[in-house]
Amino acid sequence: MIWALVIVILALTGLIGYKEYLAQKERAKFINALVGKNAGEVASLDLSDKTKIKVGSKEPEFIPTEQLPEEEFAEAIEKEVNGR
Repeated sequence: MIWALVIVILALTGLIGYKEYLAQKERAKFINALVGKNAGEVASLDLSDKTKIKVGSKEPEFIPTEQLPEEEFAEAIEKEVNGR
């Protein structure tokens, strides 16, 4: 009996959370529609909300030549000269 009550409470909590999520999503669309001056801007704002920012790696893309050992430097030069 207690397990059924716990399951019902969890289900109701999940339902309330999901409804709040949908309401927040609808509010965001409404605000975008108010901000946008025409249909193109509204579509653009909707796409910008879905865009996720990728966090790059902490390693530098380019390593300064002063930090490369002689062998790796020579290999990098050969790759550039011969084509990758």
